[in-house]
Amino acid sequence: MYFQDLQKFLDEAKDGVIYFSLGTNVRSELLPEEKRRAFIEAFSSLPQKILWKWDLAHLPGQPANVKIGKWLPQQDILGNMAVCS
Repeated sequence: MYFQDLQKFLDEAKDGVIYFSLGTNVRSELLPEEKRRAFIEAFSSLPQKILWKWDLAHLPGQPANVKIGKWLPQQDILGNMAVCS
């Protein structure tokens, strides 16, 4: 079900997708609130959909164009985006 939901999110991204990850060295719960809010504000103003590698189950203030995941199949996503563009 997760992959179908992810594929639907990608398919519905008429303005494209931005894949955002801070890697494995930055833990989501340790990101300062002001930085999290800055990312959310910036992402919410974009027409693109955002896939954000986020380690927690919930992102406070999550905009409608942002989908979070503790793990995202980066190679598959980037491969899909290359085909779609």
